[in-house]
This record gives sequence, structure tokens and C-alpha cells, in this order.
Amino acid sequence: MIRVLTFKGLGIGCYEEACHAYRKAGTFLGMDINSEVRHINEFIRGSLDIKKYHVLDLAGGFLHGDQLGCAQNLVAILRSSKIDGKSASDHLFDFIDDGGIMYGQCNGYQVMVKLGILPGIDGKREQVASLMENDCGDYRVGRNTLLLNTKSVPFKGMDRILKDVPYRHGEGKLVFWEKYGSIPEDIGRENLRKAMEYGHVLAWYMHPEESEPTEEFPYNPNGSVEGIAGLVDSTGRAFGHMHHTECLVEPYHSSDYLKKKDDARRRKIAMPSQSPGLRVFENILLHAQLTREDS
Repeated sequence: MIRVLTFKGLGIGCYEEACHAYRKAGTFLGMDINSEVRHINEFIRGSLDIKKYHVLDLAGGFLHGDQLGCAQNLVAILRSSKIDGKSASDHLFDFIDDGGIMYGQCNGYQVMVKLGILPGIDGKREQVASLMENDCGDYRVGRNTLLLNTKSVPFKGMDRILKDVPYRHGEGKLVFWEKYGSIPEDIGRENLRKAMEYGHVLAWYMHPEESEPTEEFPYNPNGSVEGIAGLVDSTGRAFGHMHHTECLVEPYHSSDYLKKKDDARRRKIAMPSQSPGLRVFENILLHAQLTREDS
């Protein structure tokens, strides 16, 4: 059995959608899985052992109301909380290093970047990037097109272009340095170079007419450097992005669902039973199964 854990609490808001995505993916694959939701405080206080799970999902939401910056409060709590003599953040690092898969969407991705899990250049667990306020200055809700790293675990075997992917965030701009930040520009540029050359980019915001990564608004809704929309660590088992793939697993999640439904009725053909987002969660479960069999 593949065991999947999704955290809730402290402002996490999309845990039910994420939990459902894994359950539906397991059903389509005919896999025996257990996808459950537990309060993150159970882990922080040491009463929940994450080592018994194969997949840990950090879903989107508004952790602590995004006070002091997106995900910043939880990152401080994870670094300062002790479980059996080690910080909670170290237990998350160990989870990945021991073969676990960690997937962060939106707020969860922000946690992984600020905690130093992503991009994990040279296998180091230290913060080298951050997520800041969108360049446009406001909270953005919409859908756009992603250019995927199809060698990565979640996007393996998929078409390189994924359209109609939902997003909603106010602090999604990925930076490796900032004028008044703690990382000097020369070091930031070197980390960015390594992230791009060493395969740490999970996905890019794509210009629909040029089919290339873009920093142009609104195709890139936040101004992330080099159009980077997501990151993956050196193990390949920890990855995340600002988009909500858990909200793209049902056919009716598509923005043109009614048009497709009407077209299918007119042509007397069946509607697709799967949505592209579901493939992401299927890939994660398949990799978890493969990892478990190899261990």
C-alpha cells in the first residue's frame, strides 16, 4: 500500500482537493493507496511519524494569513520546533533523503523554497531563493500555460505544454537575489545559473505565441526570474510550483468544460474521463510504488 499524507491547519486551504487527487489517481491506476489528511501540529509536536508515509503533500492556502510574508511563520516554527532532539525541518529533510516524495503547491511550494528544500543545489539544504510579491502588485487569480520538464517525476511522459493550469497567489515571484536581500547579486546569479543548468527547473511560464519561457505579464503573472514556475531538488523526489494542479483533476475543472461537453454531445462521442492534472498525481504514485519496490 502507498501511504499519502496531506497536512491541514494553520491556514492550509487546499488539503481536501489534494487528498482527493491522490485517491482518484490511485483508483484510475488500480493501486492500493491510503490518502489521508492530518493536522500539521501533530507532526510539529512529535505525535505524528511521517516516516510511515511514502508521499507528503504540502498543499496551498494562507499559512498564518501570510503574515510576515508567505509561509515565513511556518518556516520559523519548523526550524525551531524539536522532535526527538532534531528540528522539525531536519525531519522533513530526512524524509526526502530516505526516499520519500514531497510535493508542494502554491503555499506549500513557498514553504519548500524558504526552508531550503528547493532547489537543493549540490544536495545542500539551505535557502538560496525566495518568493516575493507579484510584480503587478496585486493578488492574481487565473489560468495560464506551462512548459514542463518532462524528465521530472510529476510530469514524466506528459506533453511538454500544459494549458489551462489554475493559479491564485499574491507572492509568487521567484527570486535568487534582491537589492536589499541577504544574498549578494553575484552569488544569486551563480545559484540561478546552477538551478537552470543542473536540471532544477520543474516548469516555466510559457508565452503562448512563442512557446518559450517568459517573464512577460500576464503570461508570467508574478515576474519570476527566467520564467521559472517551479523547482525540483537534486534527488528528483522533492518538487513544487505556484500552480494548483489539484484543481485540475476532474474534467469539469477545465475552463472550457461546457464547450467540450456540448461538442461531445453534438458529435455523439464520449467525454474524456480524465483531466491532464490527474496525470501528475498518477506519476507521483507510480514513482512511489517503484521506489518502494526497489527499497
